[in-house]
Amino acid sequence: MTNVRITVVYDNERVRDDLHTGWGFSAVVGGDVLFDTGGDTPELLDNLATLGIELDELDTVVLSHGHADHTGGLGGVLDQNPDVTVVVPTERLAGSVRETGPPGVEVTVAADPTQVGTGVVTTGSVGDSIREQGIVCRFRRGAVLVTGCAHPGLDALLDAARDAEAVTGVIGGFHDFARLRELEGLDLVSPCHCTRRKREIASRFPEAFVRCGAGLVVDEELLGRAPRC
Repeated sequence: MTNVRITVVYDNERVRDDLHTGWGFSAVVGGDVLFDTGGDTPELLDNLATLGIELDELDTVVLSHGHADHTGGLGGVLDQNPDVTVVVPTERLAGSVRETGPPGVEVTVAADPTQVGTGVVTTGSVGDSIREQGIVCRFRRGAVLVTGCAHPGLDALLDAARDAEAVTGVIGGFHDFARLRELEGLDLVSPCHCTRRKREIASRFPEAFVRCGAGLVVDEELLGRAPRC
Protein backbone atom coordinates (compact mmCIF):
# COMPACT_ATOMS: atom_id res chain seq x y z
CA MET A 1 0.00 0.00 0.00
CA THR A 2 1.23 3.49 -0.82
CA ASN A 3 0.19 7.06 -0.22
CA VAL A 4 0.62 8.31 -3.78
CA ARG A 5 -1.04 11.53 -4.90
CA ILE A 6 -1.33 13.00 -8.37
CA THR A 7 -1.19 16.78 -8.76
CA VAL A 8 -2.04 18.28 -12.14
CA VAL A 9 0.48 21.05 -12.79
CA TYR A 10 -0.27 22.10 -16.38
CA ASP A 11 -3.45 21.80 -18.44
CA ASN A 12 -5.73 23.72 -20.80
CA GLU A 13 -8.04 24.37 -17.85
CA ARG A 14 -7.49 25.06 -14.16
CA VAL A 15 -9.27 24.36 -10.91
CA ARG A 16 -7.27 27.01 -9.03
CA ASP A 17 -7.38 30.66 -10.08
CA ASP A 18 -3.75 31.26 -9.09
CA LEU A 19 -2.40 28.84 -11.73
CA HIS A 20 -1.66 29.33 -15.42
CA THR A 21 -3.35 27.41 -18.22
CA GLY A 22 -1.72 26.33 -21.47
CA TRP A 23 -2.05 23.81 -24.29
CA GLY A 24 -0.42 20.71 -22.89
CA PHE A 25 -0.28 18.51 -19.83
CA SER A 26 1.94 17.84 -16.82
CA ALA A 27 1.44 16.21 -13.44
CA VAL A 28 3.55 15.42 -10.40
CA VAL A 29 3.13 11.96 -8.91
CA GLY A 30 4.20 11.09 -5.40
CA GLY A 31 6.29 14.22 -5.02
CA ASP A 32 9.31 13.04 -7.00
CA VAL A 33 8.03 11.99 -10.45
CA LEU A 34 7.07 14.59 -13.08
CA PHE A 35 4.90 13.18 -15.87
CA ASP A 36 5.21 15.32 -19.02
CA THR A 37 6.30 18.95 -18.91
CA GLY A 38 3.54 20.93 -20.61
CA GLY A 39 4.12 23.20 -23.56
CA ASP A 40 5.83 26.19 -21.98
CA THR A 41 8.72 26.50 -19.51
CA PRO A 42 7.80 29.76 -17.68
CA GLU A 43 4.21 28.72 -17.03
CA LEU A 44 5.22 25.22 -15.94
CA LEU A 45 7.86 26.50 -13.52
CA ASP A 46 5.55 29.17 -12.14
CA ASN A 47 2.79 26.61 -11.52
CA LEU A 48 5.25 24.26 -9.81
CA ALA A 49 6.35 27.10 -7.52
CA THR A 50 2.78 28.13 -6.74
CA LEU A 51 1.94 24.54 -5.84
CA GLY A 52 4.98 24.36 -3.55
CA ILE A 53 6.71 21.68 -5.61
CA GLU A 54 10.49 21.98 -5.50
CA LEU A 55 12.35 21.00 -8.67
CA ASP A 56 15.31 19.68 -6.70
CA GLU A 57 12.99 17.12 -5.09
CA LEU A 58 12.22 15.53 -8.46
CA ASP A 59 14.06 12.30 -9.22
CA THR A 60 12.43 11.34 -12.52
CA VAL A 61 10.75 12.97 -15.50
CA VAL A 62 8.55 10.61 -17.55
CA LEU A 63 7.63 11.77 -21.05
CA SER A 64 4.52 10.17 -22.52
CA HIS A 65 5.58 10.94 -26.10
CA GLY A 66 7.55 13.50 -28.07
CA HIS A 67 4.98 16.16 -28.98
CA ALA A 68 5.87 19.70 -27.93
CA ASP A 69 2.80 20.18 -25.73
CA HIS A 70 4.19 17.43 -23.49
CA THR A 71 7.91 18.19 -23.72
CA GLY A 72 7.96 22.00 -23.99
CA GLY A 73 9.01 22.62 -20.39
CA LEU A 74 11.68 19.91 -20.25
CA GLY A 75 14.56 22.28 -20.97
CA GLY A 76 13.64 24.50 -18.04
CA VAL A 77 13.33 21.52 -15.71
CA LEU A 78 16.74 20.17 -16.77
CA ASP A 79 18.32 23.61 -16.41
CA GLN A 80 17.31 23.70 -12.76
CA ASN A 81 17.70 19.99 -11.99
CA PRO A 82 20.10 18.30 -14.42
CA ASP A 83 20.34 15.23 -12.17
CA VAL A 84 16.86 13.87 -12.92
CA THR A 85 16.46 10.71 -14.98
CA VAL A 86 14.31 11.21 -18.09
CA VAL A 87 12.24 8.13 -18.97
CA VAL A 88 10.97 7.94 -22.56
CA PRO A 89 9.08 5.33 -24.61
CA THR A 90 11.34 5.26 -27.71
CA GLU A 91 14.98 5.45 -28.75
CA ARG A 92 14.10 8.29 -31.10
CA LEU A 93 12.83 10.47 -28.28
CA ALA A 94 15.82 9.48 -26.16
CA GLY A 95 18.13 10.78 -28.89
CA SER A 96 16.25 14.07 -29.02
CA VAL A 97 16.50 14.55 -25.24
CA ARG A 98 20.23 13.77 -25.27
CA GLU A 99 20.79 16.18 -28.16
CA THR A 100 18.94 19.11 -26.62
CA GLY A 101 19.51 18.45 -22.92
CA PRO A 102 22.52 19.26 -20.77
CA PRO A 103 25.69 17.19 -21.26
CA GLY A 104 25.42 13.84 -19.54
CA VAL A 105 21.65 13.93 -19.07
CA GLU A 106 20.51 10.47 -18.00
CA VAL A 107 17.86 9.04 -20.33
CA THR A 108 16.17 5.64 -20.00
CA VAL A 109 14.08 4.01 -22.72
CA ALA A 110 11.19 2.15 -21.09
CA ALA A 111 9.96 -0.10 -23.87
CA ASP A 112 8.57 -2.42 -21.18
CA PRO A 113 6.84 -1.53 -17.89
CA THR A 114 9.37 0.16 -15.62
CA GLN A 115 9.12 1.24 -11.99
CA VAL A 116 9.88 4.96 -11.74
CA GLY A 117 8.89 5.66 -8.15
CA THR A 118 7.29 4.15 -5.08
CA GLY A 119 3.97 2.78 -6.29
CA VAL A 120 4.50 4.22 -9.79
CA VAL A 121 5.23 2.14 -12.90
CA THR A 122 5.11 2.93 -16.61
CA THR A 123 2.87 1.03 -19.01
CA GLY A 124 5.71 0.40 -21.43
CA SER A 125 5.68 1.72 -24.97
CA VAL A 126 2.27 1.33 -26.66
CA GLY A 127 1.10 1.99 -30.21
CA ASP A 128 2.35 2.01 -33.77
CA SER A 129 2.58 5.33 -35.63
CA ILE A 130 2.81 7.32 -32.39
CA ARG A 131 4.32 5.30 -29.57
CA GLU A 132 3.31 6.47 -26.12
CA GLN A 133 3.52 5.47 -22.49
CA GLY A 134 1.35 6.22 -19.49
CA ILE A 135 2.06 5.74 -15.81
CA VAL A 136 0.18 3.57 -13.35
CA CYS A 137 -0.13 4.88 -9.79
CA ARG A 138 -1.04 2.46 -7.01
CA PHE A 139 -3.62 3.57 -4.45
CA ARG A 140 -5.22 1.50 -1.68
CA ARG A 141 -8.46 1.36 -3.69
CA GLY A 142 -6.67 0.30 -6.88
CA ALA A 143 -4.51 1.90 -9.54
CA VAL A 144 -4.99 5.11 -11.52
CA LEU A 145 -3.66 5.37 -15.07
CA VAL A 146 -2.28 8.77 -16.11
CA THR A 147 -2.14 9.40 -19.86
CA GLY A 148 -0.60 12.13 -22.00
CA CYS A 149 -2.72 12.14 -25.18
CA ALA A 150 -3.59 8.44 -25.59
CA HIS A 151 -2.74 8.54 -29.30
CA PRO A 152 -2.58 4.71 -29.50
CA GLY A 153 -6.11 4.57 -28.07
CA LEU A 154 -7.14 4.85 -24.45
CA ASP A 155 -8.21 1.20 -24.49
CA ALA A 156 -4.70 0.11 -25.52
CA LEU A 157 -3.15 2.05 -22.63
CA LEU A 158 -5.76 0.72 -20.19
CA ASP A 159 -5.00 -2.83 -21.35
CA ALA A 160 -1.28 -2.23 -20.81
CA ALA A 161 -1.92 -0.79 -17.34
CA ARG A 162 -4.18 -3.70 -16.41
CA ASP A 163 -1.42 -6.16 -17.21
CA ALA A 164 0.24 -5.00 -13.99
CA GLU A 165 -2.55 -3.57 -11.79
CA ALA A 166 -6.29 -3.54 -11.22
CA VAL A 167 -7.17 -0.12 -12.64
CA THR A 168 -9.83 1.86 -10.79
CA GLY A 169 -9.37 5.25 -12.49
CA VAL A 170 -7.90 7.18 -15.38
CA ILE A 171 -6.83 10.80 -15.74
CA GLY A 172 -5.23 12.64 -18.65
CA GLY A 173 -5.69 13.28 -22.34
CA PHE A 174 -8.03 10.87 -24.12
CA HIS A 175 -7.71 12.53 -27.57
CA ASP A 176 -10.61 11.44 -29.84
CA PHE A 177 -11.31 8.16 -28.05
CA ALA A 178 -14.93 7.15 -28.70
CA ARG A 179 -15.34 3.60 -27.30
CA LEU A 180 -16.57 4.99 -24.01
CA ARG A 181 -17.90 1.64 -22.79
CA GLU A 182 -14.26 0.92 -21.90
CA LEU A 183 -14.67 3.41 -19.04
CA GLU A 184 -17.55 1.54 -17.42
CA GLY A 185 -16.83 0.32 -13.91
CA LEU A 186 -14.11 2.88 -13.17
CA ASP A 187 -14.36 4.90 -9.95
CA LEU A 188 -12.54 7.93 -11.37
CA VAL A 189 -12.68 9.33 -14.91
CA SER A 190 -10.96 12.71 -15.34
CA PRO A 191 -10.37 13.69 -18.99
CA CYS A 192 -8.29 16.76 -19.79
CA HIS A 193 -6.08 18.48 -22.35
CA CYS A 194 -6.81 17.07 -25.84
CA THR A 195 -9.97 15.09 -24.98
CA ARG A 196 -12.70 15.82 -27.53
CA ARG A 197 -15.64 14.21 -25.74
CA LYS A 198 -15.45 15.72 -22.25
CA ARG A 199 -19.14 16.66 -22.11
CA GLU A 200 -20.27 13.25 -23.32
CA ILE A 201 -18.02 11.53 -20.78
CA ALA A 202 -19.31 13.77 -17.97
CA SER A 203 -22.89 13.03 -18.95
CA ARG A 204 -22.41 9.29 -19.32
CA PHE A 205 -20.36 8.75 -16.14
CA PRO A 206 -21.65 11.38 -13.68
CA GLU A 207 -20.62 9.48 -10.53
CA ALA A 208 -17.05 8.84 -11.70
CA PHE A 209 -16.38 12.09 -13.58
CA VAL A 210 -14.01 14.61 -12.00
CA ARG A 211 -13.32 17.90 -13.74
CA CYS A 212 -9.62 18.12 -14.51
CA GLY A 213 -7.41 21.19 -14.60
CA ALA A 214 -4.20 22.62 -13.20
CA GLY A 215 -4.36 22.29 -9.43
CA LEU A 216 -6.45 19.12 -9.27
CA VAL A 217 -5.16 16.66 -6.66
CA VAL A 218 -6.09 12.98 -6.94
CA ASP A 219 -5.60 11.20 -3.62
CA GLU A 220 -7.20 8.48 -1.51
CA GLU A 221 -9.88 10.89 -0.29
CA LEU A 222 -10.95 11.82 -3.82
CA LEU A 223 -11.01 8.19 -4.94
CA GLY A 224 -13.23 7.33 -1.98
CA ARG A 225 -15.77 10.08 -2.59
CA ALA A 226 -18.81 9.76 -4.88
CA PRO A 227 -20.40 11.44 -6.69
CA ARG A 228 -17.58 13.74 -7.76
CA CYS A 229 -19.13 16.02 -10.41
